[in-house]
Amino acid sequence: DEPNDDVTIAKLHDTVGSCYDLMGRAEEAVQHFAQARVLFGRSIGAESPLYGSACEGLTKALIHAGRHEEAFDRLEETFLNNAAKDAIHPTPLFELLGYALEDLVNPGHLDAAILGRLEGPIEIAVKNMIHRGLDQDGNAGVVFERMAQALLRAGLAKGG
Repeated sequence: DEPNDDVTIAKLHDTVGSCYDLMGRAEEAVQHFAQARVLFGRSIGAESPLYGSACEGLTKALIHAGRHEEAFDRLEETFLNNAAKDAIHPTPLFELLGYALEDLVNPGHLDAAILGRLEGPIEIAVKNMIHRGLDQDGNAGVVFERMAQALLRAGLAKGG
């Protein structure tokens, strides 16, 4: 029997997307991650960690495909997904900010002003981490520093 439920099929698309991305076949990875995102979204919702994982995979594949504006759109969505989680953890936030800074803005693919779109999601993440006592963790300090870098770059780009 072939699986026919959305979650199982989405997991398969997510796995195939990861394989294609690792093989350097970014456009094919984009197609599979995009399908996984749609299927997870309609079956278990955008708040699900599985949805966030598909969005993160899609973000990376879009970066690898040179589709930088779309990559930032998905990065913003993924960041918010992680920021609002009950089980928030600093590491994914740190990695996503790394993609934004190191893969999209620093190489000149996108203007640094776009980082301002992360201000709201960053505020949600900070409040959530404080609420859960994670602000006292050393990992959170590193994430807060990277958040500050992103917001500073955005402010400077806007002439602030």
